[in-house]
Amino acid sequence: MDKRLLRMAAGLALESALVSRMEAAPLAALYDEPDLARTIQLHDEMLGSLDHREREAAIWLETGLDLGPLRHDPRGLAEEMREMEVVLGALINRSEEALREVNDWMNLIANAYQFILDGYWIDAKIFLSRALRHSRSPSVESLRAQPQLSHEVGVLQRATESYFEELKSYPLKLQVDGDRLQRLLLVQEVMLELMRRVRGPEEEAKSTGKAVYRLSQAIRYLMGEGGHEEVCRELRMASEYLRELIGASRKGSRRREIQGYVEQVEGILQGLRL
Repeated sequence: MDKRLLRMAAGLALESALVSRMEAAPLAALYDEPDLARTIQLHDEMLGSLDHREREAAIWLETGLDLGPLRHDPRGLAEEMREMEVVLGALINRSEEALREVNDWMNLIANAYQFILDGYWIDAKIFLSRALRHSRSPSVESLRAQPQLSHEVGVLQRATESYFEELKSYPLKLQVDGDRLQRLLLVQEVMLELMRRVRGPEEEAKSTGKAVYRLSQAIRYLMGEGGHEEVCRELRMASEYLRELIGASRKGSRRREIQGYVEQVEGILQGLRL
């Protein structure tokens, strides 16, 4: 097992955890010291969680694991989910206070089955996990107290759970070549440092957020979704936002810290130009 892949996956999961403001200490420790056994243990714990944020982090953690071959026909699952979308659509007008939750549930199911058909299984798992959260919301649970809806809603809830259980087994392992993987890890390190350590007034937070977004996009491109020019563009924009952050920072120590991040990003860019 290449520990660089484990570190990449832990970093993707840590990014998800930090964005959703969940407890990130176990993932941070795994990122700092990648370990296969601990990765599997933490993945299994989080994927079975009732907290959708933990399930989402676990899905990103899967990118460093080998779940084996695909054991089901994705088209069959997608077709069942398409039928569920129609049933949920008919339920909306009878949902009263739960109308928004049922509508979100339906839309997430619709997006998930389209992602399955298109082969974007990370997105499919994340959207179906979110659909599961909406299907268990208090307002949807209140519908089950109504005799005319109790059975129908219960069937839809159980179906959503079973679809997620099947989709969980779909393999997500990423194939990132050595050069791209090394650059990805460098970009990821800067991004996570910014997310974990840079704090400041609102005007600084805005520039930090913009830089983090651009670094995250560069990582996605390095994972295979874009070419050399796209990666360079995102890194240049991240560098520009970080330079804005230097100007907005009032403390000399903070300016030096951000300057260090700028130099790291510029160093990665220089390596890409060679």
